[in-house]
Amino acid sequence: MSVPGESAATTAPYVILREPDGSQRKYVLAGAAAWTVGRDADNSIVLNDPSVSRQHALLQYLDDHSIYLIDLGSRNGSFVNNRRISIPTLLQDGDHLTLGQSQLEFHSGSLASLEPSSAGKPSDTLVLQTRWLISVAVVDVRGYGQLTQQLDERLLSQVMGDWFRRGGDIIQHHGGSVDKYIGDAIMAVWFHAPQADPLQAE
Repeated sequence: MSVPGESAATTAPYVILREPDGSQRKYVLAGAAAWTVGRDADNSIVLNDPSVSRQHALLQYLDDHSIYLIDLGSRNGSFVNNRRISIPTLLQDGDHLTLGQSQLEFHSGSLASLEPSSAGKPSDTLVLQTRWLISVAVVDVRGYGQLTQQLDERLLSQVMGDWFRRGGDIIQHHGGSVDKYIGDAIMAVWFHAPQADPLQAE
């Protein structure tokens, strides 16, 4: 868990927790690929809120600098801008998150400041091209449409949260990474060495 005042705050995304007494706590999202949010003390972000589940939600970072909120089947649900979510939801700068009675605000940080500036004198750019063998897999839940009609919101959120968390763990265990979430689907990629044997894809 990061605390206010860390140097990473100048570039990393962060969330602000608004306490009932009006005070604020800032959590910098850096140094990991995922942060759990909940009531238990072993969460990355601990919420002292009886309406929050022990492991309530997950903030998942992807390589394209995007962060998704994933509900882990919480009792009272997770909301982004007052809309309950059941699938991973891409967070935008300034989004308001409601977990139980707890209010958080997401900020994307200043990642854009890491990009080369176009201001000032033009400069020469050297482009290097490398050929890579890339494997892509898209996996989803069979019969997801039927599930949404048969299960209540809480159970659906629990099933989907477990699916996304376990799916991500399996992909990472086998050397891949989650590229994006598409509805109920996970898109995974594997990068092989430039001169890799094509059989590596198997």
